[in-house]
Amino acid sequence: MKKLILLVLILPFVFSCQKKEKSETDLLKDLVESRKKLVTFDIGENPKNFSAKTLSGTTFNLKDHLGKTIVIFGYNEDYLQASEYYDMVKEIQNVYDKTKGKAEFIGILDDLVDDEKALHQKMKAANLPFDQIDNSRNPNKSKQVLLSMGCLPARYVIDKTGKVVIAVCGGHGEENLIPIIDSLAQK
Repeated sequence: MKKLILLVLILPFVFSCQKKEKSETDLLKDLVESRKKLVTFDIGENPKNFSAKTLSGTTFNLKDHLGKTIVIFGYNEDYLQASEYYDMVKEIQNVYDKTKGKAEFIGILDDLVDDEKALHQKMKAANLPFDQIDNSRNPNKSKQVLLSMGCLPARYVIDKTGKVVIAVCGGHGEENLIPIIDSLAQK
């Protein structure tokens, strides 16, 4: 009798766990759908259009900037503060100051973040000279857009036709960006 009672108590848990698992086919379908939404920044390619809300409350839509040179800075929370080896905010400010008016700029924070309020305070305190997209995620919030940036920090330059012409991964890339932005402004 005790075995029967134990079986009756355990059986619902066994079936409820089985219902939650997805089949391999469903997981593969989810993967294919995610891949369709993935925005990549491969050199020579045109990234898929994406839109996301910025910290200022506006919506950045990539297609709205076609016909203009676009500079995208991708980073995670750690880069908002200078380290002993790298100061991303200083680099961004330098590139922006030397190419202002020659390109449109957007920053994208792509990270896993626990405290969104503290993150926004850090983003505002960094005082970057152009709008930022918070593309962070946490257990209660999904990313706004599924991006494949390779590594962070990352810098991408997209020409007026919408093609990625430079992709720089890691810190200290400003010396490459400035002449390219200057040359694209002359075209």
